[in-house]
Amino acid sequence: MAGQYRGRHASHPASTVRTGLHARRRGRHRRAHPSQRTHLRVAVVLACSAVLAGVLASLPHATATRATFRFTPAADAYVSQARPDRNFSSTPALRTDAFPRSERSYLRFAVAQLAGAVTAARLRLYAETASRTGYAVRTVAGKDWTEDKITYATAPTPGPVVATSGPVARDSWTSVDVTALVHGDGVIDFVLTADDRSAGLYASRETGLTAPQLVVETVAATTSSRATTTTAATTTLPSSPTSTPRTTSTPTTTSTTSAPAPMSTTSAPAPTSTLTYGTPERPFPASSAWNRAIPANATLAPNSAGMIQRLSSGGHYNVTSGAWGRFGAPVFYADASTPRYTWGSHCGPISGKQVPIPPGSHEAEGPGASSDHKYIVIDASTKLVYDIWGADVAGLDCTKWGYQGYGVIESLTTASDGAPGINGEKAPTGASTSSLAGLLRAYDATHLDTDGTYGHALQGSSMYGAKGRWVSPATSSDGPDTSPSAIPQGSRLQLNPSFNCEAISVRGVRAYCKTAQKYGIILMDTSPVHALTIYQEDVKDNTPATGNPFAGGYWGTDADWPSLASVPLGQFRVVAPF
Repeated sequence: MAGQYRGRHASHPASTVRTGLHARRRGRHRRAHPSQRTHLRVAVVLACSAVLAGVLASLPHATATRATFRFTPAADAYVSQARPDRNFSSTPALRTDAFPRSERSYLRFAVAQLAGAVTAARLRLYAETASRTGYAVRTVAGKDWTEDKITYATAPTPGPVVATSGPVARDSWTSVDVTALVHGDGVIDFVLTADDRSAGLYASRETGLTAPQLVVETVAATTSSRATTTTAATTTLPSSPTSTPRTTSTPTTTSTTSAPAPMSTTSAPAPTSTLTYGTPERPFPASSAWNRAIPANATLAPNSAGMIQRLSSGGHYNVTSGAWGRFGAPVFYADASTPRYTWGSHCGPISGKQVPIPPGSHEAEGPGASSDHKYIVIDASTKLVYDIWGADVAGLDCTKWGYQGYGVIESLTTASDGAPGINGEKAPTGASTSSLAGLLRAYDATHLDTDGTYGHALQGSSMYGAKGRWVSPATSSDGPDTSPSAIPQGSRLQLNPSFNCEAISVRGVRAYCKTAQKYGIILMDTSPVHALTIYQEDVKDNTPATGNPFAGGYWGTDADWPSLASVPLGQFRVVAPF
């Protein structure tokens, strides 16, 4: 604004130098005293400053409103040179290949209700197979194709390449920048191709939650005579592009028109300056066994020494997932804008209930995943936790994996330990405790307490869980061990407080060591070949925006099932419930 103001004055023509009679008369005028000239200049400056301030105060201020819109395809299908007259629109897959026969995929998005100018657009595809080179996104020459009739023989010719994905991993989301093709509302077509023998298989719109997505970011500028504000908004559009978007705006006074990045419903919670229990950052009440530190001089459980001797008698001792493993439960985050779906009739207490499902989220699956196929969603808007075992997120039921699963809804703020369901139901773990309680999450690894601990007890699983015996907080046991020294599920293992954790250089193992001293490990499940394993969140397909904190040597190695042997099992004891 200031530049414009100066510009208006600069546009005035320069004063013309006078000559002749008027010049001579001006020369005969009596000169002002220096002090008078100074006062005059000060008066002129003050007057101009007042005028300038008034003009600037009256000028309007800009407000930037940013929003993110997600669209799923209005149509998609692949075509194959091997069967040039066949239509594959009903197949739940999109294919790309170049040899021995060409295969390519066509997508159409109906972009509508955008607010403001497009600043970025990305095409997201879920890869069901790995590819060395991935796929290329091209323009489409003409829009004279329909999903139910397109074949290789009739398909429009692919246009120039707009973007390439590079190598893609199996069972993962990919994303490419297509901003050059998205300019506002309208129908947008893409064609996916491959340029070598590395074929690709991607989820089509028939798959539901893993359907392709076109993510469009916009910014709209408005004017106001009030103080400059920045407004950030996140808008989620369901599958129908004509549905009314839900937008949440949060104005903040600031000197810039840049808005923060839109919130993703699958992102971990942001750090807070104060610790509050019953939140996504620290689930469940402060009184929960999982959130209580072990008292000084705690009472030991009967036969503690015998149980530790049993624990140390053999078996693996490690963390479930390591850097990129999938054995743990994935955790997703929802808010009021997250789409909700009615769950099927084969999932116990959660059957028939509306469950928030963040776009792109799914149960633990893929190579190396636990047969439990857990799926956890924390809904910050309702303060509820959706805890499902044997989940089939795409099918919205619990029968996909050869057994009937089970799910409960838990209160983030008031859930009891042994029966955390909102109606007193037990949770789907061996000890009936919540699958979220004590789970080592990526959030924990990046937000250690000031004492270097994770701030809560950790989930533990063991082959030495006692059959038919448990202690609080457990209310059941799936333990197989009939030995008198078997450890009841719900037991809390504490590392000897005098053990020197500071001597451990590996940061993840050091944090585990300190946490085991202050809060301990609560046995809540059975693992057939592990003396003790610590359950860690599966982050492979839900990696935080800041990166995977468990990678880069967090456990001393990026391999699956990293060892915890530097914290010896013989240094533990079993603490009585308190």
